[in-house]
Amino acid sequence: DSADRASDLAALKSRNAAAVGDAATVDFAATGRRTRKLIAAHGIGKSFGGRTLFGGLDVELGRGDRLGLLGPNGSGKTTLLRVLTGELAADAGTVVAADPRPRIVVFSQHRQELSPTLPLREALSPTGDFVSFLDQRMHVSGWARRFLFRDDQLNHPVGSLSGGELARLHLARLMLEPADVLVLDEPTNDLDIPTLEVLEEAIEQFPGAAVLVTHDRAMLDRLATQVLALNADGPGRARIFASLDQALAAEAAAKAKAAAAEQDAARTNEARAAAPTPVQRSGRRKLSFNEQREYDGIEQRILEAETRTEAAERRVTDPKVIADHVAMAKACAELEAAHAEVAALYARWQELESRRQ
Repeated sequence: DSADRASDLAALKSRNAAAVGDAATVDFAATGRRTRKLIAAHGIGKSFGGRTLFGGLDVELGRGDRLGLLGPNGSGKTTLLRVLTGELAADAGTVVAADPRPRIVVFSQHRQELSPTLPLREALSPTGDFVSFLDQRMHVSGWARRFLFRDDQLNHPVGSLSGGELARLHLARLMLEPADVLVLDEPTNDLDIPTLEVLEEAIEQFPGAAVLVTHDRAMLDRLATQVLALNADGPGRARIFASLDQALAAEAAAKAKAAAAEQDAARTNEARAAAPTPVQRSGRRKLSFNEQREYDGIEQRILEAETRTEAAERRVTDPKVIADHVAMAKACAELEAAHAEVAALYARWQELESRRQ
């Protein structure tokens, strides 16, 4: 009869709603604040155990800003997040928050531990059977379906969830907290690809400010309006770039410069160690006239080559050069050639010096 058909249709709609799509529905709740500038940090620095993580750093966060943090493990990314949010005091500089203080919501890689015996229903909605999201009241079962949980899981304990399900649970709890600033520290851990894509869209559409730490460089490239690279020019150095490409180019240039400097130092030390001490020379010289002229001028040539190397090193760290892929490639090639010239001159000096003895 019509009542049975209506009941069947309602059940079908419920099943379809639970299975809709392959990704969780993720939306971040904003507070509606109109203040443009939310957090301003000037000249901040922080050290641990005698090691400088960053220093003299200026960072401003306003509505619509998406700041990506880039740097190897241990470079200070999480520490910088804690300084910007006021959880940790800077050793130097100031961090000023807007008045009234912006609401900051943190999604950490060290996610809040939930009791493994807590039912999923209570974890998703601690205050009862309904949640309030974007000024709408929603039953916990509907909220659960947005994050790909089945109705029959609501009474299951949190300890029975997989890593991906736990990640979605933490996202669901985070969505209920209105925010001016989202701090996302490795939010992509354990998330499936469709949910990652929806998460990216939610961050992009969030009207407040967001700070993003992730090893997913495709996400950084898409979302970040600027990238702060820690260890950009060596330990303790931090720089802000307009794009991920610029930050990666500077990172590559810094690594190439450090590697070339190490090679130069090693070759110089080897050459100096192998060269005989110029004392008490005896016997006739074994250099030809032209070789002697070459020997007499080689120290000046080495000085000139080292000057060219220093100039090439400055070019590869010039922001204008970094922003131009063609100019950057040319500058890197020039730096490599300059280092090779210095190494060749030291090797020739060693050869001539040994023949003079």
